[in-house]
Amino acid sequence: MAAALASGFREHSDLDLLIEGMPPEAWLEAVALAERPGPLSVDLKRAEDLPPDLLARLLRHSQEL
Repeated sequence: MAAALASGFREHSDLDLLIEGMPPEAWLEAVALAERPGPLSVDLKRAEDLPPDLLARLLRHSQEL
């Protein structure tokens, strides 16, 4: 098992971002930016595209930026 880094991330962690209110036409550009190489991979989701039960669960366990 990989040790947690000081930030709480592990060696194979990713960053999950939930976006609210992003117009669909801006989505592809946002995904392209999120997929650029960096220290963490980014999993980008639009709140409007998720089933209500999943969205509610994610919002309970998330931190607003």
